[in-house]
Amino acid sequence: MFINVIWKYKLDQTKRVTVIDLPCGSKILTAQEQRGEFVVWVLHGDDVTLKVPVDFVVAITGSSSICLLSNYKYLSTIQGKVSEDVFHIFYKKSHNVKEIE
Repeated sequence: MFINVIWKYKLDQTKRVTVIDLPCGSKILTAQEQRGEFVVWVLHGDDVTLKVPVDFVVAITGSSSICLLSNYKYLSTIQGKVSEDVFHIFYKKSHNVKEIE
């Protein structure tokens, strides 16, 4: 039986890019800060036999790296609770991962 469940994946805040292997057909929902960590919520079933790597990028407002994100889709903005920085989360487009609706 195929059941869709929302799963949580942590982003590595020490790196600009975090690669997460997501099951094919996953629907990326949102990114937020939870207990001081950046996390991404993804909807997918429990069949995880076929996975595809998805790159998640954390860019800070005013960063010159934002202009390099033309192949990425915007996901969410996170306002830091500890610092005054504002972070923007993008992910790399893939034909195996559904776009946000």
